[in-house]
Order: sequence, then C-alpha cells, then structure tokens
Amino acid sequence: MRSGLRCTCWIAFALSAVSIVAPAHTVAELEMIARSAVVREVSMAAGLSLASFYATAVPLTDLEERAKSGSTAGIRLAARTAMDILSDPLQLLVEQPANDLKELAISGVTSDVRLDAARAYYIKIREALTAARLTADAEGSESEELALAAGEALSGFYTSFEVMPAAELMEQAVGGTTPGLRTAAGLALGTHLIRTSSLTEGEIVVKIMEHTIVHTELAEAYMLLLAHRWREGGGA
Repeated sequence: MRSGLRCTCWIAFALSAVSIVAPAHTVAELEMIARSAVVREVSMAAGLSLASFYATAVPLTDLEERAKSGSTAGIRLAARTAMDILSDPLQLLVEQPANDLKELAISGVTSDVRLDAARAYYIKIREALTAARLTADAEGSESEELALAAGEALSGFYTSFEVMPAAELMEQAVGGTTPGLRTAAGLALGTHLIRTSSLTEGEIVVKIMEHTIVHTELAEAYMLLLAHRWREGGGA
C-alpha cells in the first residue's frame, strides 16, 4: 500500500505536462503523445484513441510490426487494438469446446494465447456465470490469465447487475487481494468515471501520474477516462 506521503516532484511534473497534453485531439497530436509521453498510461490512452484510425488507415503489415516493435506502450497498444478491430482473435476460439478453452488458458505456450483462451472461455460459458463464480475465479484460478479474464468479466457485474459504489471500486482497485479482483474494480471504475466524472483532461493526467506504478489498476481506470475524452473530443 502507498504511504500517506505524496511525492510533490511528480505532481509538479504532472502539472507542467497538462498544457502539453490537454489540447490533443487530432491524430497527429495523439501519435505524438503515444510516442513521447513519459507516463505509460498516458501513452496508452493516446494509443487507445488512435486504434480506430489505425484500423482504417494503416496497412496490416505495418500494424503487425508496430504491435511487435513499437517504440512505446501506446503505439503497441494502438496497433494491437486495431488488429483486434479488423479480426477479433476470440471469434474462432469461441467455437471450441469450453473444456478445451480452459485447458488452453492454463497450458498455452504464451501469455497472450492463454489470455485470449481465458477470455473466450468466459464468453463461451457466459450464460452460467454469476458474480460469485467470477469472484471465486478472480481470487484464485489455475492460471493467472484465467483469473484476469474472470476479473474482466466480473467488472461487468460491478457496473450493471451488482453495482458497486465508486468508493468501494477505488478501494478494491488499490487493495484487492489478487490481480483479478483489482482488474475487476479498475475496469468498472473506468466505466463509472466515463459516465460521471467532471474532471478536466489536465486533472485526469494528474490523477494518472499520482497512481502510475504504485496503483496500476487505478491509474488505468483514469487512463480509460482520458482515452474516452480524447475520442469524444475529436481525436481518432
């Protein structure tokens, strides 16, 4: 857990960065931020905002290269998300039996393969899912990827069926006992912030920089809000 003392040098740097990132709504501006932002989640917010443009304007071979070797997390995320828009990797996986998907989520050769299989598994069995089942899976599964995918699915319950107050989401995003539970709360908090937050873009950047590295899921919740603002503000 983070101590009560806050590093004022980070806050000062964040405030100095606000004037740079706040007007960023064009593709060129978003690409500049995705390539140069010091903070990972700010770069990734720009990358998320670029994905739809990349899907329509960047050749697949270039997307594959950027997804693999892009210079920053934002550029890699923009390319990967654009590729998913063009060809959802879960579509073919979902056709497989649930037991096969679960096994692949446990024993797949790479983390990406395991996570895609885990996500497809929960889509496959979605009609049988409950918040209690997903909570149990997010707390401890047979693979990290299954736990994370369970957390992603659980976030939908937090925002739709068993709504959790924002304060509780924030508490769980910071202090949840497993990555799956923190992921569930962080994604749900991002959705809540998109629906309700009146923070300016500059204030969102400050929030990201307060929490980056120390509270990853909380920083990424504000990242989702920032990406949404940039898309709604006339970006990609």
